[in-house]
Amino acid sequence: MSSPWALYVEDEVGEAADRFQREIRDAGFRVARAHSAAEARARLAEVAASQGIVDLVVLDRKLPERDGDRAIESSGDALFRAVEADFPDSAIMILTGYSDEDFALLVLQRRNVLEVGPREPIQRVVHFKKSQALDFRSALRALGTALRETEDLALEGPVTAQSTRRVLKRVGQLFGGAVVDVRPAVGGLSDATVWICGVVAEDGRLLTSVVVKTGVHGDMRPSGGFMASIPSANAASPIHLVAGACGGACGHVAPLAGEGSVSLADLLASDETRAVDAVAQVVEVLDGVASATTSLRLDRFVSPLIDWPRGEQIAAALEIELPNPELPIPTHVGCLHGDLHPGNVLVVEDRPVFIDFDRQRVGALVLDGLSLALGGVFNKASPLRDRAPSLEEVEAAISGHQEESTWLGACARSWSLRGFGQRERWAGVLAYALRQLKYADVLDDDARRALAVGLAQRASEVLRAS
Repeated sequence: MSSPWALYVEDEVGEAADRFQREIRDAGFRVARAHSAAEARARLAEVAASQGIVDLVVLDRKLPERDGDRAIESSGDALFRAVEADFPDSAIMILTGYSDEDFALLVLQRRNVLEVGPREPIQRVVHFKKSQALDFRSALRALGTALRETEDLALEGPVTAQSTRRVLKRVGQLFGGAVVDVRPAVGGLSDATVWICGVVAEDGRLLTSVVVKTGVHGDMRPSGGFMASIPSANAASPIHLVAGACGGACGHVAPLAGEGSVSLADLLASDETRAVDAVAQVVEVLDGVASATTSLRLDRFVSPLIDWPRGEQIAAALEIELPNPELPIPTHVGCLHGDLHPGNVLVVEDRPVFIDFDRQRVGALVLDGLSLALGGVFNKASPLRDRAPSLEEVEAAISGHQEESTWLGACARSWSLRGFGQRERWAGVLAYALRQLKYADVLDDDARRALAVGLAQRASEVLRAS
């Protein structure tokens, strides 16, 4: 458990400043002190660089820019605006030695609500005269109590980032838990952004199991598209957004009906036969996504996975001769998951459940099936990365000649069932291979790099000849 962190910015020394600092500490905060606007910015930068959380900034409106400068309002106002913009999850308390109605009105006009847990939201920016000691103390203690209640929750699992820990603890609070058991949706990823969480009561009862997708608040995409195109039992659809007082992070929370969930990636690593059986159900879900038959230029066809100009740069660097970008590709268009690799499918009581819908979009449906198949080889946590198939084995799967008892053969049903044509399949392979060739983990792995280059070259040859 870690106490919330506060920065107190005040240039004056003496009993009054010490009293305000004690009030902040007594409210449950670890307190750092800065005596100028420049020193405050340096302190904040240090916390940001260490991926810490700035919970509260208390500042005197009248500050020197640097030690030795004269204290002026413009320095304090500039610091306030910088904190407000750069730390949107931080509470800000501004102290002045006199009444300033114009500044108080400016504060009130701000979008001024901060979620801090199950309690009522608080005002994010508050303005006090230094004579309002009791009001200042009350606001401090309300914020400190809310943050400590979150930090008091136990979190068990391989989570190191403070902002992610705060989000997952807030998830535990959301469901009235005392402990959150956390594991990454794909085993072994310390930088995972999708977590399977069991929320446990004080008496040890499992209250609920949820999937949490963490990310940067404001960057995560809204629901819809693919998620709404498949049966609800097969989609871990977000029901709540946890945000506020989490260091700029947030989490989409989705219920997980059933027990014993395991990612398809982990299943593929431990029990390929069972993984192949699960793929049959995944393919059945994909086959149910509505589609329209149309024709797309190749450069538009590949766009859900990679922009054509970026693909041209990659191909040129690797001496891959691409086909004409205006080549027409007859295709089946519908709602895509957009990032369908084995780590984004959970098997829950033998039922496939899709997770992580941040990249859903409209495009050629063959891309999801190919991404699932090749993701078993190329994804960062791929269970097949150390036993990658040969180019000939992948080509056989693309052509529909792999046994369905194999991973690639089972995935191939996703394009053979829908009647996806050879040009459509190889255009999808080209898009996927070019995208993978922009990732450092693929470029640094000789076997996967060679396979991706080979697939891009073979796809280009087939498309140029078609």
